Amino acid sequence: MSLAKICISQPEPGGGPRLHRHDYDEIVYVISGRVTWTVGDVVREARAGDVLVVRAGEAHKFVSSVEEPVRQIDIHLNPTFETEWLE
Repeated sequence: MSLAKICISQPEPGGGPRLHRHDYDEIVYVISGRVTWTVGDVVREARAGDVLVVRAGEAHKFVSSVEEPVRQIDIHLNPTFETEWLE
């Protein structure tokens, strides 16, 4: 059995974490709003109901929409939060 850490992200409109990565997978479920995700070289907009999977070691960040601020569940597949900040 593996443990995971869960957090609910509600960044300010136009806000979000800077580029980073983890040594474990992360699963994100967008509850409401819109958010622009960058994972590696791929940029995409996610909306309520979308699920994103960020693989271990992939550099990523996100920015909440100003018009529709995001609320999302971030599931870190690790018993502790461990982040390497890249910017």
